[in-house]
Amino acid sequence: MIEHDKLDIDPKKTAVLVIDMQNEFVHPEGKLKCYNAESTVEPTKKLLEVARKAGSHIIYTKVAYRPDYLDAPRHELSRELGATQKGSWGVEIVEELKPREGDIVIEKQRYSAFYGTILERLLRRLGVETLILTGCATNVCVESTARDAHARDFDIIVLSDCTAAFDSEEDQKASLRIISRVFGRVMTSEEVIDALRKGQSG
Repeated sequence: MIEHDKLDIDPKKTAVLVIDMQNEFVHPEGKLKCYNAESTVEPTKKLLEVARKAGSHIIYTKVAYRPDYLDAPRHELSRELGATQKGSWGVEIVEELKPREGDIVIEKQRYSAFYGTILERLLRRLGVETLILTGCATNVCVESTARDAHARDFDIIVLSDCTAAFDSEEDQKASLRIISRVFGRVMTSEEVIDALRKGQSG
C-alpha cells in the first residue's frame, strides 16, 4: 500500500493530466458517457486554477480516431457507436474545462496517454516528477496511464473526486483500490490543492 502520511509537492515539477474530459465521456449526450462524470467537472476546474497559479504544467489528452477507425484498437466500442471521430463534437474537451494558452493537448488512439504519444518526452523535457491524474475513465484510460507512469518512475496521484469510471460506483472504487495498492496515491482534490499551495509558498 502506498504511504499517505505526508504530501510534499514541488508545483514546478508537477503536471496535471486531464485525461479525456471530452463531450463524448462527460456530457449527458455523449455516446460513451461515464458514470457520474458531471460531478468531476467543478473540482477539476478548481484544481486547474490552483495548479496554474502555482506554476504546474497542465496537459490534456483526448481520444480522436480517423472517421474510418483505421487507427483504433481492434476491439473498440467507439467504432460500434460511431464515437470519438476527429473533428466531431464528441472529441472536444467539455466547455467548462477548455484548455488555455500555454496548456498542452495530446491526441491519442490507445487507453494509456503514454502509448504512441510524445507525453513522456514532454514530461522529461519539463522536468516533471509528479503526475496528478484526473479524468475519464478511471478504470480504463486513467488506470492504464497510471500503470505506465509507474513503470516510468513518476510519482502518481489519482484524484478520487476528479475521476469517473465506466459504468458504476463499484467500478470506480475497484480501480482506485488497485491504484492505491500498487501504483500511486489516491487523494481528494482538496488535499492536493492544499499541498500545491504549500509548495508554492515554500
